[in-house]
Amino acid sequence: MSKPSTLTNKPSTMNHQPSTVFSNYARYYDLLYRDKDYAAEAEYVAGLIRKFHPSAESILELGSGTGKHALLLARKGFEVHGVELSEEMINIARSNAEASPQPSTINHQLAPINPQP
Repeated sequence: MSKPSTLTNKPSTMNHQPSTVFSNYARYYDLLYRDKDYAAEAEYVAGLIRKFHPSAESILELGSGTGKHALLLARKGFEVHGVELSEEMINIARSNAEASPQPSTINHQLAPINPQP
């Protein structure tokens, strides 16, 4: 019987800077996920929150992308704080929130979500 592999804390060998990768990805993000059912996902999350923590008023969304989930969850009455590594994604998310016909209770922050040394 072979031994199971183990994970290590070795740094990634990728030579790409996250800002470059996400800059390119941000341009196509909404196109790539155009068939994604954001409304159903937001309803599912909101339902779980209502079931397990009915007094919750705010949501921390890590890796918030272009803010589509945040908009839908804000429309359901939550204050949403989105954290995203990509400045381009944050800019799109902020534009989407500003273009929304309803007042928004969304805050988007540019920051990594992993612990920093």
